[in-house]
Amino acid sequence: MKCFKLHFLVRKKDWIRNFCNIGLAKTPPPWKVLFFGSDDVSVATLKKLWENKVSPSTDRIISSVELLNPPEPINLEPLKTRSFALEMGIPCLEWSGSFEGFTVPKSTSGDTFDIGVVVSFGYFIPAHVIRSFPYAPINMHPSLLPKYRGASPIQYALLNDDKTTGVSIIELHTKKFDAGKILRQVPYDIRPGIRYKDLRKELAELGAEEVLYTLRNYHQLSKESFFQPVEGISRAPKIESSFGNVRWDEWTAKEVYNRWRALEDSVGIYSTLDNQNRTRIKFVQVCLPESHSLS
Repeated sequence: MKCFKLHFLVRKKDWIRNFCNIGLAKTPPPWKVLFFGSDDVSVATLKKLWENKVSPSTDRIISSVELLNPPEPINLEPLKTRSFALEMGIPCLEWSGSFEGFTVPKSTSGDTFDIGVVVSFGYFIPAHVIRSFPYAPINMHPSLLPKYRGASPIQYALLNDDKTTGVSIIELHTKKFDAGKILRQVPYDIRPGIRYKDLRKELAELGAEEVLYTLRNYHQLSKESFFQPVEGISRAPKIESSFGNVRWDEWTAKEVYNRWRALEDSVGIYSTLDNQNRTRIKFVQVCLPESHSLS
């Protein structure tokens, strides 16, 4: 009996998915987009969406875009997405910082949003919000998932001296961060010596282009989407200050250099003058030795 129930539930789920796909195929873009984002990586995608929306081209895929961003941080710089939205005249929807009891609002024109686009939002979006959109919301993540799930994929690519990274466009998962079905992935070569800030900008631009491509080809990519493989899952958790404390007796010169490339724009790298970590020397510039083996 239990096996029969499980089989029935799976078949029912497949039937609902197929039925929804049939319905979706009848409703092509342009779409009304609710954008979730906060930082400069988010701004790159928000800008692309806005440019498409105001474009005179007959090939537009965005009819409107509005912003839902996290609450403004206290005593810190304003959120990059909000500043950009105010400059461009993009409507900003207020959000308390909690999704408990939250329902996706109507757009400022009174219409229902077609889809959500999420980039560097920083908050988990729960199932009841995801399912309130007619189309499954998408997320741009700057790694080739399932590698480097988490808040710091670009830093970890540099920390580990990876030669290739990329961007993934996925559906939002209802229970986990960065675990949704993959709609599209594009690899990207990491140039030797590139630092975090530059790589972050390049991946943000690539990701923005791929979000637009995914929305343009959403129905086909949705049909071809696939679950992330179990093999190859790795984590890229938030960078902590302690990550920058150089371990001279453990790290090679190249490892110190890679850590500086990855962390110079956040916690930086440093050394201490005593065992109690009271006096720090921060390294503002790090260069590789030219005449020594770095392997």
